[in-house]
Amino acid sequence: MVSSLGCAAPTSVKKRDFVQQHGVLSSFDDLKNCGYDEELIALIQSFSELDAGFDQSLAAGVAVKISSGLEELEPIDPTRLEDYESFKRNVERFNRVSDIIKENTGKDFGKITISRGKYDEIMSTAVKYAPLVNSYNELIESSKNLDPEDEDSVRRFYIALFLVGVDIALINSGAIYKGTYKSVWEINQALGLREVVPFIGYKGYGFLLSSIHWTLRGYIEGFKNDVYEVLLDETTQDLKRGLKNKGKDISATIEKTLQRLLRR
Repeated sequence: MVSSLGCAAPTSVKKRDFVQQHGVLSSFDDLKNCGYDEELIALIQSFSELDAGFDQSLAAGVAVKISSGLEELEPIDPTRLEDYESFKRNVERFNRVSDIIKENTGKDFGKITISRGKYDEIMSTAVKYAPLVNSYNELIESSKNLDPEDEDSVRRFYIALFLVGVDIALINSGAIYKGTYKSVWEINQALGLREVVPFIGYKGYGFLLSSIHWTLRGYIEGFKNDVYEVLLDETTQDLKRGLKNKGKDISATIEKTLQRLLRR
């Protein structure tokens, strides 16, 4: 199956298994293994111009601060999610991650309400909160393996981090069960995901949106593969402005943001 944008939508029977184990797509090999179109891969590869001023060392410094805040958190056993007490413990972990994201990046994804009503609402759906458990466990693993000297390691950590935030927002709002959003574009606009570019660059932004599509296509019926369109639209606007964002050079804005966060 191919989207209207020419991006191949993965259709292999084994793809669902991949979703369960590999929700984070952080490399071009990941995109190829998932069957994404060469056109999308080439677009993300072309972001070197937009990322020319991206300071990897500053982003890595913030990542280390965030990772240290995650040290107390442990992976979640997906087979032990049925009772209310385990629900409360797990949601407290999810919400702690959301707090850490907000404290260190300023990005607020909200929190999941801890109540019997929310528990009944979530557990009555086929999805429950499986996507969030998967992305959370990937974050914990990425945090433990974080190498601030390795660009790929830092990017994977951030993508896992923000993917948890997205899943928290979608599950708490009920959007993932109700099919509120049918495309990456709608989620990107609703959650303001372009705000995470200072931490992962435009290339990382491309991988994040690809990860969102890859994960949610297994849970939201008819979820549109429009990653290429979203990225082309967002980045073209900046290129047309001569890499200007609200009158300020993008690279300078990114550096200022990271420097401020490191001083906290």
